[in-house]
Amino acid sequence: MNALDRLSAMLTNPLNSKVETEVEKLLLRAREGLLEVPSRLQPSVQDIIDTLDNYLHSDDGHWPEYRKSVPGDYVIQEFSSRLNLWKENKIISFQNDDAPNLTMAERAMATLADGGFISNVIEGDVGIHVSKSADRAIKYLDSHFLAHPYSAIKGSDDSVVFTILDSRYYPAEAYDKTLQGTLILSIEDLRNRIINFSTENEAYATHLETVIGGE
Repeated sequence: MNALDRLSAMLTNPLNSKVETEVEKLLLRAREGLLEVPSRLQPSVQDIIDTLDNYLHSDDGHWPEYRKSVPGDYVIQEFSSRLNLWKENKIISFQNDDAPNLTMAERAMATLADGGFISNVIEGDVGIHVSKSADRAIKYLDSHFLAHPYSAIKGSDDSVVFTILDSRYYPAEAYDKTLQGTLILSIEDLRNRIINFSTENEAYATHLETVIGGE
């Protein structure tokens, strides 16, 4: 009996040898991934390492019941999927996010930072400003943040503001869109639309004046 078998024999509800082997392989991948993923994802990878280690070896707390009630195939598939995405830095999904305690804007800015884009939140959290490389920033956010809620307003100076626009006032068919569905407007588009629906909607115009401090 090898050391792993002797350890398993002492555990309550030990995993079968096949699952143990697969989890050990995933644990090795997670430890390698810890050195490869962006720094902001390292705590999440460390959490996977700790979870897998306890899943294999711990008899404390809920782990014996966890081994019994949570199939090994599920654990392997779930964590393997996360490690693949994070290692390749391909996508970050807010439905299953690596930083659930951050706001949407903070997650978007962290994603942009991974791509080398410096951004800042506009006062009042009305948007996220990236000062250059607008097209690349739009493409990067689309490719690395699944189903983000932002539209992109491009400036004439190659800057971009990511902001959430009310679809009632900004019909998607009237503007350009990326393949992922991000609405793209120019500053001129925005100006003209504000003028048009302020003229058509007195209540909106009054609200807008209040927001921007008009008289």
